[in-house]
Amino acid sequence: MRALKCGALLFALALPFFVLVACDSTPKLPEEVAKATTLLDEGWQEGAAVQARILECAVYTPGLPYVRAKLDKIAISQVAAQRQAAVTLLNEWADPGDIEVVRGLLGDDKELVALLAARGLASRGDGAGVEILLGKMRTPDGLLDPEICGLLAKVGNDACLSEAVAEVKSKDEAKSAAAASALIEIGGEQAADAARAALTKLRAGKRVPAIIATGVLGTPEKDTKRIIGYLRYKENVLATLGALGDLGGEKAEAKLREVMAKKDRRASLAAAGALAKMGVVDADVLAKFDASLSDESMAIRYEAASFLSEAESSPEVLALLTKALGDEEAKVVRAALEGLRGHAGPEQMPALQGVWDRYNESMEGASYDAALQTVVVISKIRGPEADAFLLAAVDHKNWAHAIQASLGILERSNAPASEPS
Repeated sequence: MRALKCGALLFALALPFFVLVACDSTPKLPEEVAKATTLLDEGWQEGAAVQARILECAVYTPGLPYVRAKLDKIAISQVAAQRQAAVTLLNEWADPGDIEVVRGLLGDDKELVALLAARGLASRGDGAGVEILLGKMRTPDGLLDPEICGLLAKVGNDACLSEAVAEVKSKDEAKSAAAASALIEIGGEQAADAARAALTKLRAGKRVPAIIATGVLGTPEKDTKRIIGYLRYKENVLATLGALGDLGGEKAEAKLREVMAKKDRRASLAAAGALAKMGVVDADVLAKFDASLSDESMAIRYEAASFLSEAESSPEVLALLTKALGDEEAKVVRAALEGLRGHAGPEQMPALQGVWDRYNESMEGASYDAALQTVVVISKIRGPEADAFLLAAVDHKNWAHAIQASLGILERSNAPASEPS
C-alpha cells in the first residue's frame, strides 16, 4: 500500500508544470474523504482478495456511490469469485433498481452465482429463478433447505410445503427439525397446523423444533395453553419459553413472569428474553438482564447480551448493552455490538474505544470480529470523537479494519463515486 503511494508521487513529479498547476486548481476533498478514498483505491488495485473484502464490508453501507460505481462491471467480470461477491452484495442491498443486473446472472456458468441470483430475486418476489431453486430444495444430505423452501413459497410455489408437512412428524430428528424450520419459513395456516400436529407425534427433545414452529406460526387463542403444557418437560422448557414470547398475549406474559421469578438462572433469563421479544421491558425484566450480565457463567452472560441485542432499543437497553462491552469474553462483547449498531451515540464512545483498544490487534475469532464490528458501530455515530476514531482507523495495518473505516467515512460524508483506473 505504501509503495503505491510512492509510485503515484514519482509519476506526479514527472508531469509538466502546467499540468500540476491545473491539478492544484481543482476543488479538494475534505481530508478524511480524500484519505478514505485513497485507501480504497489502493486496496482495489491490490486485486481480487482485497476487492472481495471491500464488497463484504460494504454490506453495512448500502447504496454507497463508491461501491455502486463498481458493481455493474464486477457483475460481468470474467472472474467467478468477483461475480459471486457482486451478486451477494446486490442481494444484501436489495435495491429494486438492481433487479435486471441480478436477473442477468441466472444463466451464469458458475452454479453458485446462478443460485445466489435466484435466491436474491425470489427474496424480492421475482420467480425468474424458480427452477434453480427447485433443484436446490434439499441439502446434499437430503434434508429440506428451510431458506429455499421459504423463497419458493414467496414466489407462489408450494412444492416444499407438502414435503415439510409430511416430514415434520418424522422419527428422524434431523429430518423433522429441518422440516419444522421449513414450515416457519413457508408460513401460513397449513404450516401452522402441521407444526401443531407434530407436537402430538414427537417425544422429548425431538419435540423442540415443533414447539418453536408452533410459537412462530400459531396464535395466542389456539396455542398458548397447549404450549404452556410443555413446561412440564425439562428438555422442552427453553423452547417453550421462547415460543410463548413469539405467541404473546396476557396468558403468555403471566406465565413468563412466573418463570422469571424462579431460581433457575437460565430459565428465568429465557423468560426475560421472551418478555423482551413481546416488547415487555420493564424494571423487573431489566433487573434480570442486569444480574445475568454479571453472572459467573459465560453462557448466561452471552444469552443476556443476545436477548438485549434483539430487544427494542431504549436508554435502559443501551445502558445494559454498553455494560456488556466490558465483558472479559469477546463472544459476549460481539453479541452486545450487534444490538448497538445503528443505536449507539457519543455516550457509548468510551466503552467502544475500550473494545477497540483490547481487540484491534486480534487476527481471528470473536475478538477479531468484535474489533471489526466496533468500527461498524462507530461509523454510525455522529460527532467529533467518532470522526477522529475513523480517520485514525484508516491507517490500521489490517485491511478489513481500514476498509470498514474508509467506507464509513464515505457514507458519512455522502462522497461522490470514485472509480480507480
